[in-house]
Amino acid sequence: MRRSVHRGSLPLRPRASWRPQLGGAIALHRTGRYAYVVNRAHPVPDGSDNPAVCGENSVVVFDLDAQTGEPREIQRVALNGLHARCLTLSPDGKVLVAALRQSGRIMHDNGRIVECTAGFAAFHIADTGHLTFIRQDVVDVGRNQLFWADFAPI
Repeated sequence: MRRSVHRGSLPLRPRASWRPQLGGAIALHRTGRYAYVVNRAHPVPDGSDNPAVCGENSVVVFDLDAQTGEPREIQRVALNGLHARCLTLSPDGKVLVAALRQSGRIMHDNGRIVECTAGFAAFHIADTGHLTFIRQDVVDVGRNQLFWADFAPI
């Protein structure tokens, strides 16, 4: 399958409008049929110990048209963490891992307060490209941040 590269943009359309709302890493599935894109955000504290409002942290799954490469959103998966710095796919294309940069307390738009942890969120990748949550491993980063995740050969 051959794809042409052209300038354009992926329509991430995060549901939250708070700042900072950032685009993040893009990973292409080994089949070339699916793209995985991170929406990432982190709270901007007001100087107090109060939890801050935060934008969307998610992985958006796109099906790529076989002829044109045009992306079509097929799934949006919320991440239980802040600012997914990167994501990586296993060499066999069956697992996606997102690295969640930092911990913190956030407030959702409904007023619910959530404690978020830094770490790694793992998802199974189905043949359809859809993600199913496997588990999340917490990493105590203290005041530091987690910046990278990848698979290493054994």
